[in-house]
Amino acid sequence: MVIDQPPPLSRSPAATVAAIQGRAVSLLDRLLRREGRAPVRVIPPEPTTEYRGADAELLRLQQEILALALDALGTAPRPDEEAESVPEP
Repeated sequence: MVIDQPPPLSRSPAATVAAIQGRAVSLLDRLLRREGRAPVRVIPPEPTTEYRGADAELLRLQQEILALALDALGTAPRPDEEAESVPEP
């Protein structure tokens, strides 16, 4: 298995947050594609920082994606879904 090395983090605080959130989104995406499930429901905390500026919308969307992915990760498949096989895209 080849593991890609992530690019170095930028010096901008907004870019650093975006890079970290992007890596978390990527990891959760891989877990969900492999039908990974969390043994307990994970509820992300409410965001305490309101971003402003050019990257604010990107950061807000990443937070929303993270919350949805964590919700999906903590949701066990319904019994009828377990029998179905979903092909990899």
